[in-house]
Amino acid sequence: MRRYKKILLGLGLDGQDETIIRYAGMVSQMAHTETIYFLHVAVGLDVLGEIYTQYPELRDPPDRMIREHLEDTVRESFRGFSETETFCEVVEGKIPDELLRAIRMKDIDLVILGRGSRENSRGRLAKRIARKAPCPVLIVPGNSAVQLNKLLVATDFSEYSAPAMEMGIAFACAAGIPEILCLHVYQVPLGYFKTGKNQEEFAGIMLNNARESFQRFIRRFDLKGLNVREEYVLENDVAKAIREAAARNATDLIVVGSRGKSASAAVLLGSVTEDLVSSTPVPMLDAKPKGAGVGLLDALLNP
Repeated sequence: MRRYKKILLGLGLDGQDETIIRYAGMVSQMAHTETIYFLHVAVGLDVLGEIYTQYPELRDPPDRMIREHLEDTVRESFRGFSETETFCEVVEGKIPDELLRAIRMKDIDLVILGRGSRENSRGRLAKRIARKAPCPVLIVPGNSAVQLNKLLVATDFSEYSAPAMEMGIAFACAAGIPEILCLHVYQVPLGYFKTGKNQEEFAGIMLNNARESFQRFIRRFDLKGLNVREEYVLENDVAKAIREAAARNATDLIVVGSRGKSASAAVLLGSVTEDLVSSTPVPMLDAKPKGAGVGLLDALLNP
């Protein structure tokens, strides 16, 4: 958890902010975070500035009022590591662009964003930032419980699952969780009948193969004394299976990996991770290595 020295929160100054600020406080205590930036991107400050110039009798310029509101909100809700420095910032511009710019310029280690219960503007923003941020992104749905007692890592045993397992272990150790649930969702391939096996028989073959793959995969990691419980689910809709497993096991945090496009390009979201960003009812960590996709992000920010 020491890897999360610098955290950035994107705040909308709405009813969801309290939950993600409190969640950031919990993470900062576990990670002994050095710095947290609370950032609000305001839209239309330039127009308001012109109005205040024309009417000097109006008190307090809008950027100052917004910053004071932001500072009050953070002061009321943040209960983090005692040595964590906090900075409240208000910038004007397009929300995703300014968040990505801040992530890059401040060399952020972890981004925390809120998300509504449905595909609203916050949900679309969370998906866009998760796609392009060059660091892990933690999505916290509104009204999430600020606790970490049970953790689920979803894996397909590929290289893109390794960061999810590593970060899952780090979170579990920091939170004092003795066990990680490792979930693998598998399917029966369409052409199974050509093998001479029926669907049930081939499902058994796929399950045995998954168990063998898990043993090879898990040997790569230092589990630091943690117990890893395996769960295998036969389901074509992987995101649905992950959501149901999280609910069935009363999971507080889901950890999944991003899908790599190529060694030279950004690490982009796979369809499963993207679905979960929009739909998971509990916090979800999109676990990608820090620095993934930096070159592409720089090109987007500096056309």
